[in-house]
Amino acid sequence: CLPYAWASPMRLPRFRRDLTQAERVRRAAALPADVRGRLRFLFARLYRSTLLRRTQSIVVTGSCGKTSAKELIATVLASRAHGYRMPSMYNSVWHITRGLLKTRPWHTFMVAELPGAGAQGFPLDELLPIIRPTISVVTSIGDDHKSVFRTLDAVAEHKGKVVDYLPAHGVA
Repeated sequence: CLPYAWASPMRLPRFRRDLTQAERVRRAAALPADVRGRLRFLFARLYRSTLLRRTQSIVVTGSCGKTSAKELIATVLASRAHGYRMPSMYNSVWHITRGLLKTRPWHTFMVAELPGAGAQGFPLDELLPIIRPTISVVTSIGDDHKSVFRTLDAVAEHKGKVVDYLPAHGVA
């Protein structure tokens, strides 16, 4: 059996050599959830800016039709290139960063679906610098999130952040 440092690409600090791999993982998991989430968030940002810099990131948002649009885009692109499509259930910051970490450097594209209301714990201002979309799709602006944003203009402003964050060569 190989030592843990040889068996895994992710190395944990080796302060105590007498610990087993399971004990090291258990101790790492003992970190508070907010610390683990912040570390995952920072690692996803580093991963996207280094290994995934050539991967085209496509972001789909809107009041309705997000999943259908995401699936159609991913299916059409998959006929010509190899990429990653985040599952439909990935609709929180934790899931988006996890999906980003599942994208591999050889993938040509990544399609992500951003959920609706930002006031319900979905900070677009923090998440868009990590995803760094090159293509943004806004399906529709509707009354679905009126309880959170109060007006249709506020919903449009929130969804518009995805388009505003595009680089100069980006497509909306």
